[in-house]
This record gives sequence, C-alpha cells and structure tokens, in this order.
Amino acid sequence: MKVSLKVYALTLSLIILLISIIFGHYIYLQIQNAQIKLSQWKQNTAQEELIKAIESARKYTINVATDFAEWDEVRQQIINPVFYPYWRDQRMMSSQKLPNETISANLYTSDGDSLSSLNILNFPSSLESRNIPEPYVINDKSNGPLIISFAPVISPGGQSVIGYVAVSYPYMPLLVNHPYQHLKEDSINFSLQLSKTSLPESKDYIVYELDEDESSAVVKSILNIIGIAVLTASLIIAILLYVLLNYGVQKPLQLLIRHINMLRKNPDFLNSGQFIKQLHIHELNDVALALNAYQEEL
Repeated sequence: MKVSLKVYALTLSLIILLISIIFGHYIYLQIQNAQIKLSQWKQNTAQEELIKAIESARKYTINVATDFAEWDEVRQQIINPVFYPYWRDQRMMSSQKLPNETISANLYTSDGDSLSSLNILNFPSSLESRNIPEPYVINDKSNGPLIISFAPVISPGGQSVIGYVAVSYPYMPLLVNHPYQHLKEDSINFSLQLSKTSLPESKDYIVYELDEDESSAVVKSILNIIGIAVLTASLIIAILLYVLLNYGVQKPLQLLIRHINMLRKNPDFLNSGQFIKQLHIHELNDVALALNAYQEEL
C-alpha cells in the first residue's frame, strides 16, 4: 500500500497528538488522584483536630466541676442540705465560683442522691454510688447542646468522698473557640437528634467545612496549568511537524517530480535553461544539483 507524504505527515502528527493526549490524560488522572489524597488527608486531619477539641472540652468542664466541688459552701450544703434550694437559687450561680457561661449545677450525696427533690432540668435524679459518670452531651432546646460533667466532693481532711457535683456547660463555644488549621470553626454545627450521647460519640453528630488554605489552592492551580501546558505544547508540536513535513519535504519533492516530468515529456524544456533552484533540505538539494548537472550534460 502506497501513501503520499502528506498523508504520512498527517498520520505521524495525529499519532504524536494521540500519544500526547494519552499522556495528558494520565497527568490529569494523577492530578485528580493527588487532589483526592490531599482532600482525604485534610479530612482526616480535621477529624483529628475535632477529636482534640472534644477532649479539650472534656478536660475543661471536668476542671470546672472539680473547682466547684472544692468550694467550702458546697461541702457545707452536702453535710447540711436544709437550705440547699435557697442556696442553689440565690447563692450558687452569683458567687463567681462557676464561669459565667455555666448554665447550671447540682449537688448529690455520697450515695448519689440529688439534694433537690425537684426534677432539675438536664441533671440526673441520682448517680451510681462510687461511680462518677463520664461527661456526656445532651440536646437542650433552650440552650443548645450542653456538656454535663461530674466531680467528687472530698471531705475537708481529704479522707473520703462526701458527695458529688454536676455542672452543665455550653458545648458549642468550647468547640468553636478551639484553634484549628484545617477546619472552619465558624462552620461547626451540631446535628444531634437524640436527647443524649457520650462525649466521644458526639463527633458523629458534628458537621463542619474544611478550610481551603492558600497553599492547596496554589498547588491545585499549578498542577492544572502544567496539564494544560503539556496538552497545548503537544498540539503545537503536532501541527509544526505536519507543516514542516508538508512544506519542507513534500513541496520540494513535488518540484523535483514536476521538473523530471517536464524533461521527460517536453524535449524543448531540456534547452530552456530552467534549472531547479536551491532547496532548503540538504539531501533534496543534492538531488536537485545532480538533476541540474544531468540536464546540462544532456
């Protein structure tokens, strides 16, 4: 099967272009894979940051409950709870012994019974003796998600546990005010549908957005530019190759073929003095010189 040089040049250019497209597609897939891995890494890092924020909230609220449990008036109320309802309503929250953000607090005896006979909002009516509950989260309609933390009340001599305290504290401010690098703190939202969950499991009900840092955006932009540049360069090379083969090789060959045909078909052309001018391709120019010399000899 014979093909023209023009078809050969076009085929070769298309092959180069096809190879470039395949290579560009491979680069694009690698870029996409890198972006997916980067996104997954940021997601995992943000999740780790959230877990640290939850642990920080746990420690903070336990410290709040522990400091509150060391207040002498708390010990006095547990030992003699006659005036507890009045003390709780008039003295407890206004004493500055609890942070201003604290929602409420409650006291329990050493047996875990609440000092208040009323159903105190958000607090359990009794605790298991000698088993301090871990902090947990409740979904309060008025105040949003709250952390309930507990601490033992130790006797003045430090010899025994005479009771317990429970403190309710807003959960969201503790999460939002925690320092993050890959998580938008202002996007944190709590979607707990249950009335209560443990503090570690509360992460499953927290939604947030990832923080798009400038370095990731720059890397993504650079990778996209590289991919586009490779495809563009490949297209330009294919076009240039076709043009060079078409005009640099095919045209001179056609000129040689026409000259030979004129010599063969028209005897008068032999003495016309028309010779092939210098060609830019060295090998083709040698052919032209040889043909011109042969014409002169004839």
